[in-house]
Amino acid sequence: MTARHPVAWGHVALIGMLAAGIVLYLWDTVAASQSVANLILVPAVSVLTLTLLAVVLVRALAGRDPPIERPLKADDDAPAWHTAAYLVLLTLFVVLAEVAGFDLATFLFIAAALALKGERHPAVLVAYPLAFAVFCTWAFKAMIPYPMPALLPYP
Repeated sequence: MTARHPVAWGHVALIGMLAAGIVLYLWDTVAASQSVANLILVPAVSVLTLTLLAVVLVRALAGRDPPIERPLKADDDAPAWHTAAYLVLLTLFVVLAEVAGFDLATFLFIAAALALKGERHPAVLVAYPLAFAVFCTWAFKAMIPYPMPALLPYP
């Protein structure tokens, strides 16, 4: 038998908000179009997610989940200014994606984020962002029907 813990009402409220958002999204999807092509994925994922949320809700209300203990700050945690630096990088990425092209902006964002995280090998700082940027740009250009600025020509 598991020990009972006090109900985490914050968790219950979050579960309720997530469930409400999923139900509203499902309702909007069905209201927009009831064709099979439109409804092939959203209802199935919605039902699965709502089922999982119901299981988590029952566990939370039954007091079966132990309270979360906050870990002590690890010695290798990044300094607090890293969060602000990542936000600046994200802002630059959004601006550069439109101005310089999605592939160049993605390459620069990932390379700068890796450097900020502590990566120092030049091969990693060039090869990984380059491969990721080229693959993502190629995939998005293949899937998205409108033009997307890019530095390199993609088929």
